[in-house]
Amino acid sequence: MIYKTFKEWAAGLWLEDGEPRKQAYTRDELLLIEMGWNYGKDAGAAAEREKYYELLEEIKVWREAYPLSIFPEPDWEKVRDALTMNGLTLDAISASNLRHAANRFYEMLDETIRARGQE
Repeated sequence: MIYKTFKEWAAGLWLEDGEPRKQAYTRDELLLIEMGWNYGKDAGAAAEREKYYELLEEIKVWREAYPLSIFPEPDWEKVRDALTMNGLTLDAISASNLRHAANRFYEMLDETIRARGQE
């Protein structure tokens, strides 16, 4: 099969030999195809994108770690009242939690970028 460009191939726009294009590819198959396009010209970029896919998968695991079916949303008014009675604010707790998550996401991204620079 011969395509003019990888983008045309990925979009399934046309085949020079008239053969039907496979309709579903796994991410690994697409990565291998893209890595081989133009005799490996884009292999580095494809491998680099794969690292970011892995990072997204790790973030997805974090996102799905606390499902609403197990940890339902609380009654925020009751939470605010309970915290206020003990000298705390919901804003302070929320900010602390968000800082914790943002710091971890930053660390994960920083590790991925640093690993890229060491290759």
